[in-house]
Amino acid sequence: MAMNFNYLVLDQNIENIAQWLKLLLIKTKQLRMVVDCQHSVHAVINPDFENDIHNLEFLIIDSGSNYKNAIQVSSKTECGEKILPKLQQMYLRCENGMESLIATSSKLSAGSFQGLVKIHIYVCKYMKYLFTWSVAECLVQLEELEISYCLELKHVIGNDSNNTLVCCKSKDEEIMFPKLKFLYLDSLLAFECMCAPEECSDNMKVQWASMENITVLDCPNWKPRLIFGQQSVPALQEFYCEKEWLEQLNWEDEDTKKRIQSVHLEISKIKALMKLELIYPCFKRLIDSLMTP
Repeated sequence: MAMNFNYLVLDQNIENIAQWLKLLLIKTKQLRMVVDCQHSVHAVINPDFENDIHNLEFLIIDSGSNYKNAIQVSSKTECGEKILPKLQQMYLRCENGMESLIATSSKLSAGSFQGLVKIHIYVCKYMKYLFTWSVAECLVQLEELEISYCLELKHVIGNDSNNTLVCCKSKDEEIMFPKLKFLYLDSLLAFECMCAPEECSDNMKVQWASMENITVLDCPNWKPRLIFGQQSVPALQEFYCEKEWLEQLNWEDEDTKKRIQSVHLEISKIKALMKLELIYPCFKRLIDSLMTP
C-alpha cells in the first residue's frame, strides 16, 4: 500500500500504532492499494474504512484477491452523510471475483462521490456491473469512463446481487453523466446496455451534453436500447466503432443519424494500435506514471 501526504504531525497523546495509522489515513489524499489476500472478503474498502479516508482524492486498487466489491457503502449510512466526496480519480484492476465497483443497497446522500472525474477499470473478469442508479445520479462531475477486458460485465448501471433495485428516478428521467466527455469500452464480451432493463424505461434518451469521444471495441452483445436524439451528444467529435454496430443504434430522426455518422471513424484506424500491447503492462505503466510526484 502506498500513500502520499503533505505532512503528518504526531501528537504526544497517541498511545498505539492503530491510532497513528488512523491519523495517517485521515490525512491521506493519494492511496494505492496492492492487495493479495487468500481469503474471500466482501469489499476492499468497507464502511468502517470509509470514515478514515474521507479526504481521499486519488485511489488505485490493484488486486489479485477474491473481493466482491471495490467499495461497499453501509446500508446504515446516516442521512446527509457524504461518501468519499473529495475522491477525484479511481483506477481498478482485479482479476478474481469482483462483481461491482461501488455497492450500496440504499439511496446515497447528495454530495457523495461528487468530485469523481475519472473512472478507469481494467481486467476485472467477473464484474457484472459498476454501480446502482443511486450511485450513478451522484456522479455529476464524471468526465472519463474507461472499461476494458471485463468479460462478464453486462451493464454500467445495474442492480445488486439480491435483485433489490435502488431506483431513485421517475419513469421519464433521462440518463445522467452530464459532464461525461470520454467513453471507452473495450473487450466487454457480455456487455448489453448502459443500464439494466429494470433500471431504465424503454423510451429513455441518451443525454450526454458534454460527450466528445466515444470508442466501442469488441462489444458484440451490446443491445442499444437507449435512443439517440437531437440533443443526445451535441458536442460529439469522434465516434470509433464498427460500422455495422453503428447501424444498430436507435435514432430519433434521420438528421441525428446523419450528424453522428459524420463523425464516425472506422475502428480499424485505431484497433491495431490498441492491441499492440497487453492490458496489464499498460495498466502498470499508467499507475507508475500517475504515482510519480
